[in-house]
Amino acid sequence: MEERINIQTADSLPDAIARILSTDITYPAEITIQKLNRKRSNSQNSLYWKWLTEISQQMEVPNEDGVFTKLSREDWHDLCRMKFLGVKVINLRGKEFPRPAKSTKQLKVGEFAEYLTEIESHFLQEGVRLTFPQEYGLAMGKS
Repeated sequence: MEERINIQTADSLPDAIARILSTDITYPAEITIQKLNRKRSNSQNSLYWKWLTEISQQMEVPNEDGVFTKLSREDWHDLCRMKFLGVKVINLRGKEFPRPAKSTKQLKVGEFAEYLTEIESHFLQEGVRLTFPQEYGLAMGKS
C-alpha cells in the first residue's frame, strides 16, 4: 500500500513523523522526501486573467479586411498559449487546424511563472500597460 504525506508547515511535521513511526514494517518500506510541485497558484491565475483583460482592452489587431479590431481575453488566452507554449495541429479531412499544445491548467507554479514572464515581456514591448498588483511578487515566485 502506498501512502503520501504532505508536509506544508512546521506544524504538520509532528503528525507526519507519528504516521511514519506507526508504519507496519513487516516488509521493507521506502520513504522519499521531495519538493511538492503544485499546479499554478491562485495568485498566478488572478494575475494572468487580469493581464489578459488589459491586453484585450488595449491591443488592436487587423482582421481579414485590414480593419483593426479588439479580441476577447479568451482569444488572447488561446493566442498566448500558442505563442508561448506551442502549437499542435489537428488534421481533419485534409484541413489543418492549429490548436494550443498545452493547457495552462497543466503548468506547475514555476512553469506558470515563466509563462507569465514571457507574456509580461512581450506585451510591455508592444506598449500594453500591465498592472502589477500587490500579489505580483507572489505570482512570480519572488516573495
